Amino acid sequence: MASLKLEHIYKVYPNGHKAVSDFNMQIKDGEFIVFVGPSGCGKSTTLRMIAGLEDISSGELYIGDTLVNDMQPKDRDIAMVFQNYALYPHMTVYENMAFGLTLRKTPRAEIHEKVMWAAEVLGLKDYLDRKPKAMSGGQRQRVSLGRAILRNPKVMLLDEPLSNLDAKLRSQMRSEISKLHQKLKTTFIYVTHDQVEAMTLGTRVVVMKLGRVQQIDSPQNLYDHPVNKFVAGFIGTPQMNFFNVTLLEEKDKVRVHFVDAEQPDIFLTKEQVLKAERKYLTGEKVVTLGFRCENVSVVDEDGEGTINVIVSHFEELGDETLIYGDLKEVGGLGGETQTSIIIKAPSKLGHVPGDIIKAKIDTTKIHLFDNDTEMTILPAIPQDNVLPVKVENEKLTLFGTINKPDSIAVDLLQEGTITLPLTAFKVGEGNVKAKIIKLEHKDDVHLALVEANKLKLFVFVDENAKEGDEITFSVDYSKATFKDAHEVTVCSPLTERDKLIATFVNYKTAFEVTKDQRFEDMKNERVQKVTEEYDAKLAEFAKEKDEAIAKATADQNALAGEAAAKEAELKDETAKLNAKLAEAKAQYSKENKEAKAKHAKILKDALAAINAQYKEMGEKEKLDYQESMRKNRDPESRRQRRLAYQVFRESFPQMKQNDIERKTNSLEFDKETELNAVKFRYTQVKGDVKDTIKQHKLEFESKYHPLDAVTKEYAKKEKELMAARKEALFRAELLFFFKYDDYYQVIPEDITKKAIQGLGEKVFTKNFRIEVPHDVAVEEEGAIPFKVVALVNYGDVKLYKCTGELFGEKMTVYINKTRDIELGSVIHLRPELSKTQIYEDERNIRLY
Repeated sequence: MASLKLEHIYKVYPNGHKAVSDFNMQIKDGEFIVFVGPSGCGKSTTLRMIAGLEDISSGELYIGDTLVNDMQPKDRDIAMVFQNYALYPHMTVYENMAFGLTLRKTPRAEIHEKVMWAAEVLGLKDYLDRKPKAMSGGQRQRVSLGRAILRNPKVMLLDEPLSNLDAKLRSQMRSEISKLHQKLKTTFIYVTHDQVEAMTLGTRVVVMKLGRVQQIDSPQNLYDHPVNKFVAGFIGTPQMNFFNVTLLEEKDKVRVHFVDAEQPDIFLTKEQVLKAERKYLTGEKVVTLGFRCENVSVVDEDGEGTINVIVSHFEELGDETLIYGDLKEVGGLGGETQTSIIIKAPSKLGHVPGDIIKAKIDTTKIHLFDNDTEMTILPAIPQDNVLPVKVENEKLTLFGTINKPDSIAVDLLQEGTITLPLTAFKVGEGNVKAKIIKLEHKDDVHLALVEANKLKLFVFVDENAKEGDEITFSVDYSKATFKDAHEVTVCSPLTERDKLIATFVNYKTAFEVTKDQRFEDMKNERVQKVTEEYDAKLAEFAKEKDEAIAKATADQNALAGEAAAKEAELKDETAKLNAKLAEAKAQYSKENKEAKAKHAKILKDALAAINAQYKEMGEKEKLDYQESMRKNRDPESRRQRRLAYQVFRESFPQMKQNDIERKTNSLEFDKETELNAVKFRYTQVKGDVKDTIKQHKLEFESKYHPLDAVTKEYAKKEKELMAARKEALFRAELLFFFKYDDYYQVIPEDITKKAIQGLGEKVFTKNFRIEVPHDVAVEEEGAIPFKVVALVNYGDVKLYKCTGELFGEKMTVYINKTRDIELGSVIHLRPELSKTQIYEDERNIRLY
């Protein structure tokens, strides 16, 4: 059992198509994770990359603490269950389940014990001697599951394993897979396009679309709190109802007006839309209203939240009915429109298509989405606070009035807004006072609704915060966006990261160009360190080896007299076991011959019975025909009887042949089942005898000839140690650099691995975009030259703006003001790579 970590996983095909883009996820040990999404969304591709059946274009995949990008599928300790079962048709159920363990040379007794355990768990004990062709689809799928779980893998991968089964069997197998996960406590990753499977099986569900993760959450959170319109529509059957509406904030309520149909307005409380930006509440911007069919009900009278629906048709589902309708009259045959609606009702209530019914929406269960981005405008964790702001006479009025920071390029803003991400607020610092009104918790995030200077906003707080607490915070205005009354941006935030361009070069290139002795010294130091490390390991190994060989030699000499007697005993015991095997073989031959003879007689008797039956049938029909022709003088009747007899004679041989084939096939199945059982008993005895002989020989050799075993063991260890030394020395000499025009920066080994893993030999032909936060550029003599052109002042945040040039392209970086620097001076900056984000620029693939 193991956890998994997927970091910036990409799958890019040679034609440039991104099948999976920037997949990031941590999977806990023992979780049941489900990947769900429409065809072509990248879910199976992601699973195949985890399995090792697809190469990872970029990113890192860890199983436990082990990086497995370059590891063969057989070495990843995973098991996979496929849609088509992938069973061996010539093997019995027992042999199919035992096959993987047999390949790994697991002792036969252990194989038998494990197969019987799995057969008990999966309800297959009565079918162990059958072959797959004699089993149903559900039974075959259980055999496939059994073969997988017998490996006791760290991770179980299941790729749409139930899609070939009928609805009833799918439901049954879902339950069995869920119970199996609870028994095994192994990490399961399950791929499906069926949302019912996703919702009923997963502890967490990954919803994907076009290669990108849309949302990772528990099934209930996906249903109750979808992050965008796609997730809302994909999860839930039938899909969510969607309508174009406008929202208008009034005194103590928010009016919801349907845009595409004449319907009564419905109302929401202001509490419901606290997390929505003010721009959505002006009545001018069209948004999408969503609610599920169970959150709207048929009522008899008008009331708050009631709309009128024209009934189109019904779907009777037994204990409930789906009512399909529209908010306005639609010509023709109807179908889905922008005003279509589905209502879940307990019964049809006597209505017929064409009726106008009243439906009440449960406004506490509504969802709202931006029409352009399709993201929810009521997120569980909002990204930004949008607040009214005023700028006038170099004063900024927000949480009180302060002197406007110099770098906010706004002279006058009477009725504007300021957008501040939640990361712009530093609680516990600064002098803005606020009171906590409400607290929310999601995972490890603690969110507080606070009031400061009569403004309500959201901030992150620590776990000890309580409602009613007084807090203080500061504001990072470098992250602020100012907009005027017409939603036009008048001042944009400072970018959080600056961009540098670099190329990737090896040690030889860097040293030939720079002749920098530091590079050669660095390489020699790395080689020397590895050499010393492995010299110490080899010396320790030689000492350990000499001691082990000396002890094994002494033990072997001391037991020399006893060994001869024990060897004779071993030969006698081996002879007895071989005699037992010969007896079992003779018994097998006898039972096999008897079974074949028995079934040959059964078949012969059955065929004789069929021949007798058809002979009697033919004679009877002939006599009936002759009697009918003798007694019946009507020409038409005689003609029809003659025709019927002719048809009978023509079809009679084929009827007989069909019965013979059916009976033969049935008896052949019985024969094969019995022969398999006979063979299975002999195979078990044969395997047990051979395993016992082998085990006794190994025990004898281990005890009485320990020198051979020790010599082999240490030869193997020495070979492995020398190979590790060679690999370590090879890596020590591999130094790689990012080249920024004339400056070369050594790349840490972990970043080097990721770049080479993602790009292979192409790593030397690509440009890299290195995104540097403002606090990770280090001043260093000889690094990238930048001219300090301005001091940027955002109040509590002060930075120096620096400009430079790389590969003919102008670059601008900002560094935090930690000391006074004279404007116009040149400083040399080096990015601290471990704190940056690194992209392959052409395809925009994140490597680190």
